[in-house]
Formats: sequence, structure tokens, C-alpha cells
Amino acid sequence: MAVSKPMMIYSDNATIGCDPEVFARDKEGTVVASDVLIPAKGLLVDGGYGLASVVRDGVQIELHPSPTSCRANVSNSLQKCFRTLAKAATEKGLQISFDQVVTLDKKALAGMSEDAQRLRCLPSFNAYNAVGQTVDGKKYRKRSGAGHIHVGSGVFGPDKTYIDHNKGIKAFDMLVGIPAVLCDRDPGAAERRKVYGLAGEYRLPSHGVEYRTLSNFWLRNYALFSLFAGMAKIAHGVAITEYYVKRHAYIFKATGMYDRYHDRPMEILMDGVDEMDLQDAINHNDFDLALKIYDKHVEPFLKTVKSEYGIMGQRQFSPSSGNLDEFRHFFTKIKEEGLGYWFKEEPLQHWLTKREGHGTGWEDGFVPTIRADMAATKKKIIKVGANVARLRDARGRFAKVA
Repeated sequence: MAVSKPMMIYSDNATIGCDPEVFARDKEGTVVASDVLIPAKGLLVDGGYGLASVVRDGVQIELHPSPTSCRANVSNSLQKCFRTLAKAATEKGLQISFDQVVTLDKKALAGMSEDAQRLRCLPSFNAYNAVGQTVDGKKYRKRSGAGHIHVGSGVFGPDKTYIDHNKGIKAFDMLVGIPAVLCDRDPGAAERRKVYGLAGEYRLPSHGVEYRTLSNFWLRNYALFSLFAGMAKIAHGVAITEYYVKRHAYIFKATGMYDRYHDRPMEILMDGVDEMDLQDAINHNDFDLALKIYDKHVEPFLKTVKSEYGIMGQRQFSPSSGNLDEFRHFFTKIKEEGLGYWFKEEPLQHWLTKREGHGTGWEDGFVPTIRADMAATKKKIIKVGANVARLRDARGRFAKVA
């Protein structure tokens, strides 16, 4: 990857939004339809930055926090949604489940309303023209919790075809989808993508783009949402930078900014990528294949990027700084120990009691925790090495005496 200068990714103050899904269970642990808990008009929430809501989506319950350009504010709005949902669930004697995939009780499914039984997903676009399995919601008993990320954009969108949408979404697969595979080790991730949530799956709502590949795994903790919403901002920037730099080259040159930007970041990111491998890694939640793509393409690309968000999130905007070592330690521990290694608190309790979002996300709030764990792990390795050396020395002296 030959990059002659650090890449400043263009940002048009895009907003971030999301519509994650959870489930409700009764006292026996049986998943119930969302209409048992959520009224037809939904639960309206003062999101703090505009109106938010909690709505039905078949069996699933879908949360719509207020979109803003600040991830911390989105998290604060999401917290308000969860507080409203938790209150309603308590009043109904139900529990909120954050499972990625659930298998509905056969009798319970048969007793649900027609609206709840129906798989309500609207048609999606796919960057690779791939299509998931078609299933009958009345017979297919599995349901999955999605974690779609929305980016409000002046370039992405159904009425503004300034960029190649399919091409742009591949940046999301590389910079959001692949890191998500490294962090989301739930077996349900691959099961979910048999039906929907494939690599390259997206919609073009009026506000911009909806990346539909992620599950609800990032609801485990705000730090995870902060990380992947930040990576979505970088992916969006990669997708639109070429358009902005070329279209407004005269402005960039006049202000002395032109040399800070590459006009072909998508080309650099996708250089030499096997797109079949990219799809397979995401669709099958294949850690080894995702790691291969990350090592060969994603990490080298990120080393060239100046960004305050996500994996590269540092406020100094210096190339090759970032938190690449910290991210590797983070996903390695998840592979070995699971998400519980980092996040011991139950998800609902976390969202009900979490601190205000500013300063508590991925870059400012959680990376220091990873660094402390890295230091402790290093000390442990040094101590074990010293003990092994002493043992070998003792064995050597014993052998001489014998």
C-alpha cells in the first residue's frame, strides 16, 4: 500500500443514529411478541436532542434514540429509551433480553398476532447483489436482534447519487464489518446472517445511509457503540472524500487544504482485497479470515488515516498514532475470554446507570482500561518468565550436585 501522505478523511458533520433491537421474556423465560409490551403507537421518549421512541418490530423491540453528530449524545438518548422501556417492562412483569438470536416457542409463535409473526424487514440493497434466505415468519422460529448504524449524509441518500453507493458500502464492510467480526464472537452472528444482515447490506433512507450488517452485540456497553459508531464515521468519510475533494478542489487548493487529503481513499483501502473473502468473513463470522483481512488491509490503511474516532481515536490527529495495539489486545482477549472479560455488568443495568456519555466512550473512557490490562498482562508474562528461568537454574544446579 503506497501512500505518499497521511490521509485526512473528509467529514461533513454527519449525524450518527441507530435502531438496535432487543426482546421481551415472561417470567418463565419465554420470548413474547413486542405488542405484549409496546403500544401500537410506540413509547415516545424525550431523547434530550429531539424526540426518540421505542417501537414494535414484529417480535423484536426496536429503540430509536435521537440522532446527533455526537456519539455521546446518542448514547444519552439511548439511555433514556432504555429507562422508558425498563419501566414499561417492570409494569408488565416482563424482562428485557439482549440475546442476538432467540428460538421462539412453537406454541407461543402460533399464538402471536399476524403482525408479530410477520418478518417485517423491508427490502435492502446489497453491495455485492447478494440475497439472504427467504423464510416464512409463521414457520421460521428464529428471530435476531439487529444493531444497524445510521449515518446522516449530504452525499449518501436515495435522491443524491453523487457517489457509487455499492462502492461506498464496501468501506463500511472493511472498517466496521471486519472489526465487528473480531469483537462479536457470538455464534448467533452467523445464524442471523443466513436471513439478513449480510455483508454489504444497506438502505438509503432520506437522511443518508443505514448500514445493516451489525447485530445488537454493541449494546453490551456504550464503549462498544462508541467504537463502532466512530468506525462508521471513518467509513463514511472514506466513501465521500473522493467526491468532495474532486468536486471542491478549487476551494481546497485556495485554502491550502488540498495537500492534506487523498482523492482516492477507497481505491487505497480496497487495493488487492478479495471481495469473496470479505463477504465470507462477515457472513460466516469467521474470525481467522477476518483477522487475515484486518492484518493485510485494514490496519495498514488505518495507519495512514488521521482521525479522532474509533480505532484511530486520538485527539492529536497524528498519523500512525491511534489505538491499534490497544484494539488488538481488546479483540484478542474477547477471542480468548469472551466479551465478559471487559464488560461484566449486565447490559440493561449498564444502560440504566451509565454515566453521561462525554468522556466515557471508546477513546476517552475505555482505551485507558485496555492499556492498564496490557500493562498487567506484560508484568504477568515477565513474572512467569522469571519463574521459569529460576526453575531451570535450580534444575541445572541440582543436576550438577547429583
